[in-house]
Amino acid sequence: MQMNRFSEAESMLDLSNERDNSDGLVWGYIALCSLKLMLSKGTTDDSYRMHAVAECITQAMSLGVDDISLLFQLSVAYAKCDRYKEASPLLHMAIQLRQQLNDRILSRGLTEMELSSNTSIPSIETLMNCYGDAMKSQGKDLEGLELYQSVIERCILFVDESLGAPNQTESAIEQQEEQQTNTIQNNNDQVREGGSVSTGLGEDSSIESFSAESSARRPEITTEIKEALSELNKAAASIDSLLAKLGRTSELKQLRFTVKMFNKRIEEVGTTTIE
Repeated sequence: MQMNRFSEAESMLDLSNERDNSDGLVWGYIALCSLKLMLSKGTTDDSYRMHAVAECITQAMSLGVDDISLLFQLSVAYAKCDRYKEASPLLHMAIQLRQQLNDRILSRGLTEMELSSNTSIPSIETLMNCYGDAMKSQGKDLEGLELYQSVIERCILFVDESLGAPNQTESAIEQQEEQQTNTIQNNNDQVREGGSVSTGLGEDSSIESFSAESSARRPEITTEIKEALSELNKAAASIDSLLAKLGRTSELKQLRFTVKMFNKRIEEVGTTTIE
């Protein structure tokens, strides 16, 4: 299927299903393969095949499919077919499963990076943005707006937890470095005057050592932060259009200001990290 050879993939999946029809994943991938095959042929108006896809998904759900990536791919394929009503429950289920997975990761002390090293699973923000798109496409503007706003709140919270609150980033770090550098310099001066303590290091070694440590503590723009920034900007663009449509100009101005300051902050931290 990854090679876009959907007809062959569908035949192999059908064969596997004939041997064992109790595997929910197989049913799910048959549905996904059918959707992609219709998209590739431009036959998304084929009601018979669409009904067959729905039956496969129903069967998959009854067998307990909890594969977030599969649910996401099915929802994306449905959305490309302009079937947002069918995509919505799949995204809702994927979000719930992703949140449960996040909770398990926290309880077991695993990081998102360790998780994604083994499998590609969309973030909850990605899923919520897609769910918001599905709601908006069905004319459910308020539901979409709520989802997009949640994405922005989650992304800002994540970045604050990763980099520290805005007043604890660059300026605070620089002040702390200056204070500690002065303290180290004073200590070195006292050692030289007293002559009773030998550090075994050059005069500037303590300062150089501190500088290396403080540089290591500087906030860095990780891949996860870049992804959060991307999802935030996607959500902001969607909210922008919805608020303009709804005539909520005061909220629109506040949104644009918040997004502008957030992007500026990330840009400043990124520049500092590079230097």
